[in-house]
Amino acid sequence: MAWHKKLHWRIIIGLALGVGYGVLAASMGWGQFTDDWITPFGTVFLNALKLIGVPLVLGSLITGVASLSDVRKVSRIGSRTIIIYVTTTAVAVTIGLLAVNLVRPGDRVPDAVKAELQQAYSGDAEQRETAAQATRERGPLDMFVDMIPDNFFSSASNNRNMLQVVIIVIFVGIGLIQLPENKAKPLIDVFESLSGVVIRSLSRAPRSACSPIGSTKRSRCSSSPAIPWSSTPMGSMRPTTASTRSLVMSVFAPHSPSLPTGRRPAWRRA
Repeated sequence: MAWHKKLHWRIIIGLALGVGYGVLAASMGWGQFTDDWITPFGTVFLNALKLIGVPLVLGSLITGVASLSDVRKVSRIGSRTIIIYVTTTAVAVTIGLLAVNLVRPGDRVPDAVKAELQQAYSGDAEQRETAAQATRERGPLDMFVDMIPDNFFSSASNNRNMLQVVIIVIFVGIGLIQLPENKAKPLIDVFESLSGVVIRSLSRAPRSACSPIGSTKRSRCSSSPAIPWSSTPMGSMRPTTASTRSLVMSVFAPHSPSLPTGRRPAWRRA
């Protein structure tokens, strides 16, 4: 296969083209055109990825946990999941803080643009400052309290609460392990089908990632004021959501019966 037909190169090319167009559009004043005709493609693509997040976690985790057929194994894998989740999130936040303090993009922004940005985002800055102050006043164990939601549907409707969904479905998987076969099998079959549908849909999404990701980069560059290239933000995927999805697949997908390499539960191999 030619190098330019490989998926990762197509995505890299799309990113490079999107960034290049974004810088050109910002300098030429094409922000309105980009917002009207290019940004929607990137928005639709990212919304589609967010849409399949919760079904992917539900299908992969529940079938993966149920296939272990031993609660002690679930305990070990669950502990590893939480540790890796917290670690990857901390690493992502650390990288972001180091990058912004080393590069210091605001130092290269002209004074006129700084004043315009401060006026435009002053309200948002105040809200973030209030939220940061509330976080400082939280107790040391509040992080564990936040892991258990009071409403599953509220957590499932917000990708920021993906860890809560993970905790819930682990409990559901443990319950399926403890149920008799005739009662657990129908529900496991439902989640196996759900996982298969989501994985099939997910396998097609990256192949169209070249233009949508490029479109997102274009919109973020071109919709900003005339900011120099070195100070332009290049994206803001939330580390918690992205790391949770990749973590779920890497830890539990090998155990999922719906995947070609999965190990089926003992009572289903009979």
